[in-house]
Amino acid sequence: MKLRILIDRIKAECPAFAGRVAGAAEFAAAAAEADRLAVPHAFVIRLVEDVEPSITAGAVEQPSEEWFGVVVCVSNTADARGQGGDDTLDDVRTELRSALKGWQPDADHAPMEYRGFETLDLTRARLWRRFDFSTLTGA
Repeated sequence: MKLRILIDRIKAECPAFAGRVAGAAEFAAAAAEADRLAVPHAFVIRLVEDVEPSITAGAVEQPSEEWFGVVVCVSNTADARGQGGDDTLDDVRTELRSALKGWQPDADHAPMEYRGFETLDLTRARLWRRFDFSTLTGA
């Protein structure tokens, strides 16, 4: 699936980002300058594709599961203990799940499933977390 489909959906359905959603190409540069960028912002990245063996003897029918990550950066300066950043990420997770969980991106893919999150980095200034989603395709 094209990342643009997910980026457009998140931009349209997740007001917390105020349109600050990009693809993998912008991620490396933004990570280096994260302290200067407006937050929250997000990057959609392709994670992995799990491919099953063919389920037919003649024509090849090979189901697969595509995994995508939404890497989110928020401010972590709201309080001395950093709880504000975690609270913001909880709100962002709610928006992302509402926008993507159960949404069918196109006729070739099943509805998206939420797969959990992983905290990637934590500083006094920023908190980074990746939220994972997947979809099945029969191609």
